[in-house]
Amino acid sequence: MSDRVPSKSIVSGQHLLTGWKEINGYRYEVQVAQDADFSRQVFSVRSPANYLTLKTPAQGDYFIRLRLLDKAQRYGRWCEPVAFTTG
Repeated sequence: MSDRVPSKSIVSGQHLLTGWKEINGYRYEVQVAQDADFSRQVFSVRSPANYLTLKTPAQGDYFIRLRLLDKAQRYGRWCEPVAFTTG
């Protein structure tokens, strides 16, 4: 399993918390979707941090994935999606 794979997401009240191993010199693109092929995205963000806190999506099943983004704006491959449930 890749170190870039998000850890198990924790839903705490109104917030979703997740993180992954930091890789110096990179930013991360993180997406949350209602399906494993990410055709029904509910959230997408680029971040320099190796963690994410966001408002918990509506009750249901979701998937989260991330990829690296280097200083030249080149993207790495997406990690395997990680499933989580809210509500």
